[in-house]
Amino acid sequence: MVLDRHATDRNRSAADWLPPGQAWPGRQVPRRSAHHPWIFSWAQARINLAAWYGLGTACEKFGDLDTLRQAYEEWPLFSTFIDNIEMSIAKTDERIAKMYLALGDREDLNKKVLEEMELTRKWVLDIVGDKWPLQHRHVLGQAIRVRSPYVDALSVTQVLALKSLRKKVDKEELSQSQQAGFIYLILCTVSGVAAGLQNTADLHTSAYGEAPLDVSGVSPFLCASFIILQ
Repeated sequence: MVLDRHATDRNRSAADWLPPGQAWPGRQVPRRSAHHPWIFSWAQARINLAAWYGLGTACEKFGDLDTLRQAYEEWPLFSTFIDNIEMSIAKTDERIAKMYLALGDREDLNKKVLEEMELTRKWVLDIVGDKWPLQHRHVLGQAIRVRSPYVDALSVTQVLALKSLRKKVDKEELSQSQQAGFIYLILCTVSGVAAGLQNTADLHTSAYGEAPLDVSGVSPFLCASFIILQ
């Protein structure tokens, strides 16, 4: 995982920066729980892999689109399942996903993830009868489309900050205060992305104490400027 394996030093995961018990709104989850960094990291990377991975291949092997469409129309459990996956796909972004995956140095896995994402997207849209995700779910689709540009800016800021931090730490170019500045920026974008996607953490508590992170005045453009200046 890009977020989980990155650290200010190689003995501390980025998941340790996150405050405990804030992983999911309204739910107390231990920091080191097995599912927390896995699902959280894929969501922050705008991939949402845990929600859809494998469905495209399964549908491709089954191969009967008419039966799948009939199941979607007549079987509430299956239709809810497909609708949830369509929503997850609507919140993914292939361009940003490629930027995150590039931090992992595993081209073989990158290819598998991106190919499965495209295959799943194709089959879900064919089953639902949409040309793009959430085409016929006007309220939800519009809400996601309106939020996406702002979330995209924060996601790009986050991945550039992670890339820059990793490079500078490896070269021992950062002081402790500079590292703290990068981490604070990343945590601000984590909160912003989570709020924008509305299916991940809402982190407003500093990993360094109980004082809340004031992200209300953090502009994506200021974040980007911060990275460029570093």
